[in-house]
Amino acid sequence: MALADILATIRGEAGQEARRRLAASSARADEVLAQAQALAAQSRAEMEADAESEAAGLRTRELDRARLRVQRTEQEARETIYQAAHAQVRAALELSRSGEDYPRLFRALLQEAQRALPDAAVVRIDPRDAGLAEGISIETTLHSWGGAELVAADGRLVRNTLEERLRRAEPELRRLAARALVES
Repeated sequence: MALADILATIRGEAGQEARRRLAASSARADEVLAQAQALAAQSRAEMEADAESEAAGLRTRELDRARLRVQRTEQEARETIYQAAHAQVRAALELSRSGEDYPRLFRALLQEAQRALPDAAVVRIDPRDAGLAEGISIETTLHSWGGAELVAADGRLVRNTLEERLRRAEPELRRLAARALVES
């Protein structure tokens, strides 16, 4: 074989090797490109999911804040309604003594207290009610809008005054105020 033939064969083999390597490199480049595109798509999907999750969290937090503001507003409205109702009831009770029915109201409060503490030794009343109470030892040392305080010999005490009745009625007044808010 002549040198020219050997060189032609080497060139042919080198060309084939170059084409084979070029094809392998091209295939590897296509594979790397496909992997990069898949990785980019996955990264994009994860970023979108993260962004959606963050947006959902933000929406949830904003919604929670709005709900809290509504609850506070409702609570303030209930308290305002309660305070207004309480003030009206208090004003009416403070003026009870000046009403025509007060003697009957006083006797009813006293009798109720006597039923609760039948063995009372002392009845305490407001000095303005001195003409309305009779019976066991009466002390005019109580300062109230009306009613009586009874004390047994062993120290048990029953306080049945308008102020005490208002204090005990507070939970019901609060329920009424809440109901008024719901109905309005």
